[in-house]
Amino acid sequence: MDNIYEYNGIKYKLKKPDLGVLHKASPLLIKYRELIYKYSAGIDSSQLLCAENEVIILKEAIEEAEAEIPVNEESLNKLKQKLIEAEKLLNAPPISQLRKHLAEIDSLALFEIITDAEFISGLFSDILVSAEGARVKFDKNSFSEIDSIEFIKNVITDFFLSVQLPAVK
Repeated sequence: MDNIYEYNGIKYKLKKPDLGVLHKASPLLIKYRELIYKYSAGIDSSQLLCAENEVIILKEAIEEAEAEIPVNEESLNKLKQKLIEAEKLLNAPPISQLRKHLAEIDSLALFEIITDAEFISGLFSDILVSAEGARVKFDKNSFSEIDSIEFIKNVITDFFLSVQLPAVK
């Protein structure tokens, strides 16, 4: 991914995502997780997680049943009916409202991060270079304008899409 970002007439690109860059970007993940925890503490999301897991399990079971030779149509139809019921539960008002509320918390946490000019300036000094590959240095005043939000969102989104961090076990 070699996206070029223009901000205030200067072109930038992401550094190659090596271990050093990932390490320097880890405070972003830490801050994001802390904010999610802060804003969602006290919210019982067990019903949502249970409903989502049920849908995932049923979809996997349907795939397995469809792969069987010969296909047991009766069993497959029962699984498909259970999936319809599970998706109805997942989309029922209490659970869908909870999902919407958690998505809003996610957005709020991201907004808090991208509007923290001091934090973003340090992060971007670590993960961006000029379009020619030269080192860049930002300070908190670099992102004082409202139009910086779109630039920040694009860089952060592309950064995480480019690294596709695997789960650490």
